[in-house]
Amino acid sequence: MEDGENAAGPSSAGVTPANLSAGSSPGTFAGTAAGSCSQARQKGLDTSLVRLVVKDLLPLSAVEDEGFKSFVKDLDPSYVLPSRKAVANMINELYDKTKEKTKEDLKMADSVCLTTDMWSSINMDGYIGVTAHYVAPDSKLETVILGVSHFAQSHTAQHIAEAQRLLMANWGIAEKVSFMVTDNAANMKLSVQLLNLRHISCFAHTLNLIVKKALDHTPVINDIRDKSRKVVGLFRSSSKAKKLNEMQSVMGRPLLKLIQEVDTRWNSTFDMFQRLYEQREPVGAALSNLENDISPLTSVDYDIIQESLFLLQPFKAATTELSEEKRVSASKVIPLYRMLQHKNPKSQQHHQLHHHPPHPPQQKTVFGLYLTKKLKTRPSPTA
Repeated sequence: MEDGENAAGPSSAGVTPANLSAGSSPGTFAGTAAGSCSQARQKGLDTSLVRLVVKDLLPLSAVEDEGFKSFVKDLDPSYVLPSRKAVANMINELYDKTKEKTKEDLKMADSVCLTTDMWSSINMDGYIGVTAHYVAPDSKLETVILGVSHFAQSHTAQHIAEAQRLLMANWGIAEKVSFMVTDNAANMKLSVQLLNLRHISCFAHTLNLIVKKALDHTPVINDIRDKSRKVVGLFRSSSKAKKLNEMQSVMGRPLLKLIQEVDTRWNSTFDMFQRLYEQREPVGAALSNLENDISPLTSVDYDIIQESLFLLQPFKAATTELSEEKRVSASKVIPLYRMLQHKNPKSQQHHQLHHHPPHPPQQKTVFGLYLTKKLKTRPSPTA
C-alpha cells in the first residue's frame, strides 16, 4: 500500500477478505457522473471495486492509473470511478460493518479457540497474528483472523499476554476463549498461562522441530543437503535454467523448476529432494554441459535421497493433513501421532544412511530410528 494506507482495514486488527460483506456508500468521486449509471448500479460497482482492492491487495492508487481507468471505461462508460480517497473511505466503512457482523457471529458461539503466532519481517519488525476458530449455530466450522498487528515491544510473555487480553476484550470474547494454540516457544506458552487459559502446542510445529533436528543431526544427509542447495542455486540463473529445460525436453520430462530448501521448514527439504530425484537425469545432463564448479550428486547420493524420501513421507503426509483449514484437526492428532510412533523406519536401503563412505563407521545417528525415538520419548498429545 502507498502512503501507509492498508486495504485490509483501518486498524491493525482485521478480518479475512473471504468474510467481507457487501454494502458501502459511494463516498466522494473524482469527477461528475457521465452517462446514465443508476445509483444502484454505481453502488454495486463501488462494492465490487472495493472487494477487488481488498482481496487482491491492490494499492489505493490503482484507481488513478491510466490503464485501469481506460479498462473501466471500456467496461461501462457510465460508471464514475471513485477517487483514491473515496475508495479508502469505503474500505473503512466495509471494515466496520464486517467487524460488527463478525462480533455478532462470535457472540453466538459457545466456545472459541485462538491460534497465535509471532514473526519478524525482513526488516526485523515484529508482528503478532491471532485467529479465532469456532462452531457456528449451523454446525459449520468458522475461522476468522482477529488481528495482524505490529508488535513493537520486546517479545516477553507479559507483553504478549497483554496484547492478547486487549484483543479478546476488543472482540468481546474474553469469557468464551477455552484454550489457545501456539508454537513451543517458552514466551508463548507462558503468555497463555498468564491469561489462565489452557495451552495446546501446535502439533505440526512439534513435528517440524522433530524432523528438522533429525535432519540436522545426520551428517550424511547434511552433506547431501549442502550439495543439493548448490545444484538448485546454480539453476536459478535464467541461462542455466534454459539448459535444464532443454535437457528435460530431450528426455521427455516435465519442464519443472527445482525447489530450493528453506532452512526453517523441513518439508522444503523434502520438496527439494523429491524434485531433484524426479529430475536427476536432466539435472545431471545439464550440469555436464555447463561450465561450473558444482559437485554433482552421485548415484549413491540419489540412493540416500530416495531412502530419505521414504522415511520422511509419513511425516510429510501428517503435516499436510494437520495443515488443512476447513476441517477440525485436533481429532487427527492422536491417530497421526500413534501412526508415526509405530511406523517402521527400516527398509532395504536404510543402512546407507549410516555406512556411507567416506563418513566414519562410528556414526551413531540413525535417521529413521531417531525420528521414531523422538516421538516415543515425547508425552502423548492431549488434543
